[in-house]
Amino acid sequence: MKYITFKKNDDRIKKRLVDNFIRKIENFLSKYLLFAKIYSYFFENMTIDEFSMVEITDKSKVINIGCGSIPHTLIILAKVKDWAFLGIDKDEVAVESAKKIVHNYHLSERIDIEVGDGLDFDVSSFDLIIVSHGVEPKTRLLEKLGIDMRDDSIILYRTIWDSLTSVYGKALIPNNLKVIGSYDRIDGIRSLLLIRNKN
Repeated sequence: MKYITFKKNDDRIKKRLVDNFIRKIENFLSKYLLFAKIYSYFFENMTIDEFSMVEITDKSKVINIGCGSIPHTLIILAKVKDWAFLGIDKDEVAVESAKKIVHNYHLSERIDIEVGDGLDFDVSSFDLIIVSHGVEPKTRLLEKLGIDMRDDSIILYRTIWDSLTSVYGKALIPNNLKVIGSYDRIDGIRSLLLIRNKN
């Protein structure tokens, strides 16, 4: 098993600070629908391009672990894909904000949002599992998903460009998963497409 490695203990602190900063920005923006819409719009084209590498059928079930207070990934995908969406987050305040935003987009019938932790959530019925960048502990979560997911399911795991590892540290893929595709977004996120490693 390969685990997350850091060059310095300070990297963990830097990562927490950056994650908390992004979370606070999203929480603030989620209070104002106009700001939330502008924020989501920024990600629209890159998200559509990112998910073009995902080949699942219409009516597939999709879960986003760590959807946050502005579930922009689910909102963007719901406009262009005929999938069933669930967003989960450990933060109850973020979940309440996300529900309001989904309602304001008139997407409540397409997107469910609930409190949940990816480490103990049943993912066995989902065709696609999206792991958001800020979710921790990533490697432990990925290892568990590799055990719990179906053989034909796919994970889209958001990590960072190699050039940003000095801030975030390097998260490695556990042995029970393998990479079958990748996409570098313009916002510094590298999305890896993972399937269960059957070897």
